[in-house]
Amino acid sequence: MGRKEDALVVVAIDFGTTYSGYAYSFRDEYKKDHTQIYSNDVWRTEDRFATTKTPTTILFGKDGEFHSFGYEAEQTYTELIESGEADEYSYFTRLKMILFQDESISTVHHPELKRKTRISRDLTLEDITGKGMKALKVFSESIRFLKEHFQKSCKVANFKLTKNDIHWVLTVPAIWKDNAKQFIREAAKEAGIDEDFLTLAYEPEAAAIYCKEATVQRKEGTEGCSLQSFDAGHQFLVLDCGDRFYMFNILF
Repeated sequence: MGRKEDALVVVAIDFGTTYSGYAYSFRDEYKKDHTQIYSNDVWRTEDRFATTKTPTTILFGKDGEFHSFGYEAEQTYTELIESGEADEYSYFTRLKMILFQDESISTVHHPELKRKTRISRDLTLEDITGKGMKALKVFSESIRFLKEHFQKSCKVANFKLTKNDIHWVLTVPAIWKDNAKQFIREAAKEAGIDEDFLTLAYEPEAAAIYCKEATVQRKEGTEGCSLQSFDAGHQFLVLDCGDRFYMFNILF
């Protein structure tokens, strides 16, 4: 049995509220240069523009099986609406927000709503038309798509990586409670990620670590900017401008 610390490649999945994507780094290259990180750049919008992320939208077919994710799901669902066939499909978007609801619903004023949205394996998620599906299935299929997209990508397909060669990282909001983090772990397990090779990383901490490794600084008395790490004793602020929350951290 291998260890995630010995994996050949680290793959970080950013499962966002509106957009999702992934980046990866090979261990040997990381030892020489901590900023040698690759991101997927083959997502294509309807207008064929390349982006490093794809919408966090997922489409399930008539039989409840996974159909598509991201731009493909958006485009397919639009065509289904135009052809009058959309009622037989389930289309989910902004699904990550369900994991925040448990934090804000009052058990005093909305006890029944609290029970229905309690984060557990039995949590149900409604698509944009109100059709229900187990949230665990929706999340796990989304993570599975991103996982398999990396594995099939042209840059790594020829490496024939085994499951013990990949250390998976899922970024999560710092404000999530333990039940939300446990839920995302179970979704990752359902998606085929071995829990021994999975790490959850707080989003602001991941951003801070990268900023500490490489940042653009303008030096006094010089022209332009240079790419280098912060000098000892410097402080910096990480501001996360999300869709619903703004969070910041000051690092010393």
